[in-house]
Amino acid sequence: MPKVDVPQGLWLSCDACAKMIFKKVLEENQRVCPECGHHYRVDARTRIKQLCDPDTFEEFNAELVSTNPLDWTDSKPYEARQADARQKTGLTEAVLTGRAYVKGRAAILAVMDPFFIMNIGLDAIKASAPTEAPFRPNQRVSIRYCTVTNNAKNNAGPARRA
Repeated sequence: MPKVDVPQGLWLSCDACAKMIFKKVLEENQRVCPECGHHYRVDARTRIKQLCDPDTFEEFNAELVSTNPLDWTDSKPYEARQADARQKTGLTEAVLTGRAYVKGRAAILAVMDPFFIMNIGLDAIKASAPTEAPFRPNQRVSIRYCTVTNNAKNNAGPARRA
């Protein structure tokens, strides 16, 4: 039987069960292995697309960034780690907040991105958390938080507006 060249990047081996998964099937299954149910990490923008009605998400608090009042550093300065995370993810912080509709109902979302360095402790998340619903007065709105961890040490610092 002749060897067939298969284009690179169409398949992957599941991290949990090692079965081969067609990437398109994985994406259609919201990044959950159809064989064993292993959940792959999902970036914040993808999570928002999975949750919200199409084209209804409006971001707010995008200018919010964390600071480094403790002058924290390890092998790399804190500010350099933040800059790397911003470049890698296209986000300014680990949490993306906004309003949208979910199944036709108004919702406020705060969605963490597991690919952004978890260097904010909880300060930027608390500061970006919606304290009032930016919808019509007296409109019922649900608030949804999608939290994640990347199993890294959290490095605290208060948030500031950019």
